[in-house]
Amino acid sequence: MPEARTEYDGISSVHRVDLQEYIQDHFTSTFDPIPLDQSLAVQAQISSLLNANHGKLLELQETAQRCLVNSRARLTEGLQDAKDVRRDLQYIQKRVTNLNFKASCKHPKEYKQARNRYASLSF
Repeated sequence: MPEARTEYDGISSVHRVDLQEYIQDHFTSTFDPIPLDQSLAVQAQISSLLNANHGKLLELQETAQRCLVNSRARLTEGLQDAKDVRRDLQYIQKRVTNLNFKASCKHPKEYKQARNRYASLSF
């Protein structure tokens, strides 16, 4: 007895479709890689800009640190100079006061005349 063939059997034997190939072809025809490529290019550009700016920022930070160290050194030196000047002025003031006292004791008349003549410069 001959086998009964159906219409379905004839189609499947003639047009056998590989499912994986079909999906791959469909994916290839519908997927456009250009926007993905463009977004990757933009991302790479932004990343390089960020890296460049980060490098500049690190350089500026190092420069600021060096300036801060130099400023602190100058400030310390300036404070020491101010202390030295203050000490010198106090020493000179003591010497002048001591000399005025000795002059007033040794030469009271002349000291009084000089004091009256230069009253605006009294110490």
